Amino acid sequence: MKNNPPGSSVSSVSATNSGSETSAKPKKKKKGKDDVPDPSEAPFQRGKAFLARNQKKNAETEFTESYSKEGKKVDPSRTENTNLFGLDSKDKEGTGLVEKIEDPDAKIKSQFELARSLDRMNQPESEEKAYKEYLKLVTSFPVHPELTPRTHLAIAVLLFRKQEYRPALHHLVKLIKEFKDSKDRPTAYYYAGRIYESAWVERDLERAKKYYDLYLQESENKELVPGNDFRKDAKERRRLIEVPLGI
Repeated sequence: MKNNPPGSSVSSVSATNSGSETSAKPKKKKKGKDDVPDPSEAPFQRGKAFLARNQKKNAETEFTESYSKEGKKVDPSRTENTNLFGLDSKDKEGTGLVEKIEDPDAKIKSQFELARSLDRMNQPESEEKAYKEYLKLVTSFPVHPELTPRTHLAIAVLLFRKQEYRPALHHLVKLIKEFKDSKDRPTAYYYAGRIYESAWVERDLERAKKYYDLYLQESENKELVPGNDFRKDAKERRRLIEVPLGI
């Protein structure tokens, strides 16, 4: 019986393996949905770029193109244009866009942006439009842990500016009682103090002082919502109530 030469079996195995590696072809990766470019993405990004340069008309055009296509940026583009329509006091166009948004969270955020943009105009006509849009948020939309209390505060501040103190208090009390974990709750105490300090039939300086104390207590060692840090003002107002000026 003839023996194989030493190492011949290793060589044949090696050759076999080498042949199989050479003949094996890499599998082609199938294209998934994530590999297909999102047609709504590019115009959305262009819109954001124009918005950063305060070119609102160009931004509006790009966002409109974005939500005319299918993709992940359709609702965000509608939200952006809702905001722009509000700033131009185009409440009907903004409302029309909100109605087309399917995602519930995006829908309520867009509604809030529309109302807030109208509110920022600081004109009597746009304030009334803002009030209507804010009211929709607290009557026709599901309760949102962040935006519902913020809307009550926004309505209260709008009415405070118009010296409609009683309905403003209604929204502040609702926020304070029903949204105890809201970041906007301390600010509600501050505006309640401002209302009771104001000159009207239900003026009550003791209540005003109480609400300023609650505001200072709730806001201590807390990160407040930007633009809502009234601690210095509340301390001064409280001091003037306790020790009247000139006495």
